[in-house]
Amino acid sequence: MEAGFDGVMIHGANGYLACELLSRHFNKRTDAYGGDLKGRRSIFLDIVRIAREKTAPDFPVILRLMGADKSTN
Repeated sequence: MEAGFDGVMIHGANGYLACELLSRHFNKRTDAYGGDLKGRRSIFLDIVRIAREKTAPDFPVILRLMGADKSTN
C-alpha cells in the first residue's frame, strides 16, 4: 500500500505452501492449523485478518485458492 500497489494477493494455489496447508493429503499437522477443514483453513483466516489489520479498509486483500485439490486422486 505504501509502495503504491493497488492491492495484495495471498497466493494459496498451485502447490505453494499455503495450498499444501489446506490439503488433507499433505497437511498432517496436529495443532490448530491441521486436522479437519476448519483447522486447515484457519491459517488463511489468520493471514487475511493480519493483512486486513495492516492495510486500509478499502485496500483489496485477495486470497487465491485452487478450485480442486488433485493431490488426493
